[in-house]
Amino acid sequence: MSTIPRRVPTFIPTHRTSTERLPLDLVPADLRAVLTTFNDADVPIFLTGQALRDLLIDSQIHAGTRVDFLANAEPDHIAAVAQTLPSDIVTLSHVVHRTVRCVSTAAYGERPIHIVPVRTSAPPYRWFKENRLSGLELDLATREITIHALAMDVTGLVHNPFGGLEDLRSRTIGTIIPENRVFRESGAWLLKIAKYVAYYGFEPRRELLRAATQNAGNILDTPRHTWKGEIEKVLLGNHVMEGLQFLHESRALPLLLPEVEAMIGFHKSCPLHHKDLWDHTKRVIHQAERSTVVRWAALMHDIGKVWTRSVTNDNKVHFFRHEDLGALLFLGVAHRLQIDPEEAARIEYVIRSHSRVNLYETEWTDSAVRRLIRDTEGHLADLIAFSKADFTTKSEVKSQQLRRQIAELERRIEEIQHADSVVPPLPSGLGNVIMEKFGLGPGKHIGQIRHWLESEVEQQRLAPHQDAETYICYLRDRWAQLSDILPQSNRSQS
Repeated sequence: MSTIPRRVPTFIPTHRTSTERLPLDLVPADLRAVLTTFNDADVPIFLTGQALRDLLIDSQIHAGTRVDFLANAEPDHIAAVAQTLPSDIVTLSHVVHRTVRCVSTAAYGERPIHIVPVRTSAPPYRWFKENRLSGLELDLATREITIHALAMDVTGLVHNPFGGLEDLRSRTIGTIIPENRVFRESGAWLLKIAKYVAYYGFEPRRELLRAATQNAGNILDTPRHTWKGEIEKVLLGNHVMEGLQFLHESRALPLLLPEVEAMIGFHKSCPLHHKDLWDHTKRVIHQAERSTVVRWAALMHDIGKVWTRSVTNDNKVHFFRHEDLGALLFLGVAHRLQIDPEEAARIEYVIRSHSRVNLYETEWTDSAVRRLIRDTEGHLADLIAFSKADFTTKSEVKSQQLRRQIAELERRIEEIQHADSVVPPLPSGLGNVIMEKFGLGPGKHIGQIRHWLESEVEQQRLAPHQDAETYICYLRDRWAQLSDILPQSNRSQS
């Protein structure tokens, strides 16, 4: 295989840019094989995506990262070239829509590799019409933020037409469309930036944040179903706290979710100390499992406290019925954001009942645990998932105690549900039949006889789930074995 490229695609940037060449010895052999094979076939190809960002920042591709390439050809041509890849390194898997999917062999980590054509159409924004981009530059410009607009060619040259390399290294989010225009192109960009902040944990450029605050009102022009979809991407991000904070600082949050915005700084309005609801809420979301139901509930679970706070004569702060009011307020949010009714019902239930699981104590009887299972109407898994996140104490001792308590409750629920799901091996009412057939009176000996029969079933000497007469016959044949159990007057009976 040739290692010297016969054809290096030309690329002339038209925006702020810097160039850098990545040492090819940092590029794994399977990726070099793709670059070289396509170059030898006169098909310009570029490494992009998270794999390139990993190489630029950490000089290695992290495990589990999908590898993305851009090729200047149609899917059929890309697939034909992919079939010529060295089969001991990379093999063609299949083509889905316009994506050619390959995979590196086991020796190279079975890495998924996607190759797509360079985009030729631009989003319907005025900025694109004015700039008339084409080729690789157009494709990179459609990727919304600068750190996505990076591509490396077969020589290791990193094309960086929009300053993405600088933003990647300074851990900042910048848009390809200039800051003074992006939010006027579409208010949805406020949510897009929040999504990327929540995904990467990077801060937005100062100019971007300033422009966002000046144009936050444009979010009102965005369809409500877009609000829901983008907010959920923020909620599910690895850095959800930073994403939510951006929505607040950009002044988009009071327009999207005024019920949540009302919690911010609320603790400062009380002469008596109580926890910062906003900080607590962000931490609970961050700790919660990545489920839209649980994270929506975490976001909204304390919104009712803003309107239910009271101070008693002994200077104690209370929020009586805040769960019920929070659930009611959420129903308005669900309607506004067009949340699916079934999903909204699950979220509303968790908000309304979120304190229930936290009432558990070790001293609860099995009957009390059964009552919790029954009363929560199939929502118990959501409630427990929420409760695992709903503590933000700084005391590690208390945190461990709360975790142990919830783990204990989970174990007891599992044991009780398992026990209740098992069909008893002996028929109901067998004790009464035994008393009638053998002339026995009530007493502990009846329970002991049943226990003896259950032991015979466990040792597979007697079949379970038979009719009562089967067990009566079994007892008659073995009555002498029960002499230690039976009252003296019945020991000789058969």
